[in-house]
Amino acid sequence: MSGDLSSVCSKAIGDAKDDLNHLSNEIWKNPELAFQETHAHNVLTDFLENKGFRVERNFIKKTGFRATYGSGDGDGVHVCVMCEYDALPSLGHAAGRNLSSEASVAAALGIQAAIKQQQKLGKVTVLGTPATEGGGGKLDMINEGCFDGIDFAMLAQPLNENIAAPVTLNILRVRVSYAGIITNGGLKPNIIPEETEMLFYLRAPEQTDLMFLQQRATACFVAAAKATGCEVNFEFLDKPYHNVVHNSVLANLYKKHAEGLGLQFSTDEEVLQCSTGSTDMGNVSHVIPCVYPAFDIKTQAPIHTQAFTEASSAPEAQQPVLQCAQAMAMTALEVMQQSQIMSDIRNEFETIDSVHTPVIAGTNPFP
Repeated sequence: MSGDLSSVCSKAIGDAKDDLNHLSNEIWKNPELAFQETHAHNVLTDFLENKGFRVERNFIKKTGFRATYGSGDGDGVHVCVMCEYDALPSLGHAAGRNLSSEASVAAALGIQAAIKQQQKLGKVTVLGTPATEGGGGKLDMINEGCFDGIDFAMLAQPLNENIAAPVTLNILRVRVSYAGIITNGGLKPNIIPEETEMLFYLRAPEQTDLMFLQQRATACFVAAAKATGCEVNFEFLDKPYHNVVHNSVLANLYKKHAEGLGLQFSTDEEVLQCSTGSTDMGNVSHVIPCVYPAFDIKTQAPIHTQAFTEASSAPEAQQPVLQCAQAMAMTALEVMQQSQIMSDIRNEFETIDSVHTPVIAGTNPFP
C-alpha cells in the first residue's frame, strides 16, 4: 500500500477530529428512536455535504441517506461505509451509535482524501441506515437494490473489547396470543386474564438452526394452548435478522491495520465465549462482502446499559473511534490499490453456501 496515500488518509481523519467529536456529541445529546432519527439525519447529511460529498437526503426511508464521492468509472473499487444512529428507549445511545456513525464518517473522509489524490481508486459511499433496533432499515435498502454495484461494505460497532469479526446471531420475532374463557374470577393478583400476548425473540448462530428452532417454538405454542384449553394465534414477524458473515480477507486486513495503530484484540477463544446480539448488518453480509469489527471504547460496561450510554460520550472514547476509522480507511485503501485482494474478497464471498438461505417470516410455515 502506498505510504503517501496512507499518510493522506490518516491526516484527513486527524484534521477533522474536533468536527467529528462535535458530530458524535450532537447525535448523542439528541437520542432518537428507530425511523425517528431526524436530527441525526440532518447533522450527518449537512456534515458530509460540507465536506464535498454528493448527498441524497430522505433516501429510501425518511431518515435514510446516501452520500457519495468519486466517479466510480473504470476499474476502480466502490466501497460503502454505513452509518447507524438510532437510540434505545429510555437508555439513549446505549449501543453507542453516535460513535459508530463518527467512525464511518471519519473513515469516509480518509478514503475521500485518497481518491482526491488518485481518482482511479474508485468511489466511496456513505449509507445512512436507520432503525437498526428492530426496524430493519438495511433490509428495506437491500430490497430497493441500494447495494447493487458496491464491491464491499464496512461498519464498526463500539464495545468493551476489540474484535475483528464478532459473532452475531440470527433473530426471528414472533408474537403469540392466547385466548380462553374465565368461568370465575375477581380483582386479585392471581386472576387469569381472558387473553395474553407475548413477544419472543428466537436466536440461533446459523439460519438452519433458526429454522429448526422455529419449528420447536411453534410446537410449544400449540401444545400450551391444547394443554390449557385455549386458542392460540401466532405470527412470525417480518424482517428477520441474519448472522453476519464476515469476509475473512477484509477482517484480517482490518485487524492488521488496527494492530499497526496499537490496538490489541481478543483471542478467538474469547470471541467465541460471547455474542454481540443480532443486527441487520447480517443481512447485508449475505448480499455483498462485509466486515463488521468492534472497537473498545475504554469501558468495562456492557452494551445496552446506562453505563455504556455514558461511556459513549466520554472523551476517552475519542481516540479508539478515530483509530477504528483509520483502520477501516486503510483497509479500504489497500483493497482499492491491489486488484488481487478484491478478487480474493469476491472469491471468498462466492463460496457462501445454501446454509445462508434466508428464513421466511410473516407467515407460519408450520401449521
